[in-house]
Amino acid sequence: MMISYINCITIQCYMYDETNKSHYDYFDYIDADGNKQQYEPDSDMDFVEFRELMKKEWSKRKFK
Repeated sequence: MMISYINCITIQCYMYDETNKSHYDYFDYIDADGNKQQYEPDSDMDFVEFRELMKKEWSKRKFK
């Protein structure tokens, strides 16, 4: 079994102006062909739950 230590963690947090009624739900990125694509983020964990898990893992870390 191969273990990957590559992670991508994003926290989507936007504050729109009160007059802005149009919200953009995507992250734009450039694909391998140079074209702009849209990625729609999908949450797999509540932020508070994530924060508590990170705090727990951080407290168990070992320094080398």
